[in-house]
Amino acid sequence: MSLRVLMLDPSGSSVNSTHNLCNYLTELGCDVHVYTAPHWLWVAGDCSTLSYPVNIAFYRGTQTKSYAANTAVT
Repeated sequence: MSLRVLMLDPSGSSVNSTHNLCNYLTELGCDVHVYTAPHWLWVAGDCSTLSYPVNIAFYRGTQTKSYAANTAVT
């Protein structure tokens, strides 16, 4: 039986360090699950190569609107 790990990153603000830690834990044989915000998917890019599941559980309706906003100064 492997160790089960639940990683929480509600704001999706520590994607890189959390991602590296989760990859290392899965290499050690842990069953890792990440619960985070939509921002995670935007920063992480292609999630098909992840060795752990990412669950969007926080800020589902609020962060996605900011990605569609035009931030260029005109």
